[in-house]
Amino acid sequence: MPELNSLTHQQTALLCCMYRWFYGDITADHAKQILLQARKHGSFLVRSRQTVEHQFALSICLDNDVIHVIVVFEVRYCNVL
Repeated sequence: MPELNSLTHQQTALLCCMYRWFYGDITADHAKQILLQARKHGSFLVRSRQTVEHQFALSICLDNDVIHVIVVFEVRYCNVL
């Protein structure tokens, strides 16, 4: 698997096909729409952040709301903010 901070568009598309929870380059609002349509508590997806390169967000449906958690990958480990 390539380093997450150097993914090409083709590699991102491949990850979207391999992992149903990875949605690639979508906005937080779009993630919220997707999760609220499912209306299932605990549903989640991972997306690339559009505002900060090489960062990801975990979007989670909790009851009738969606929260977004920033995931920052650094060399050799992962921080969750």
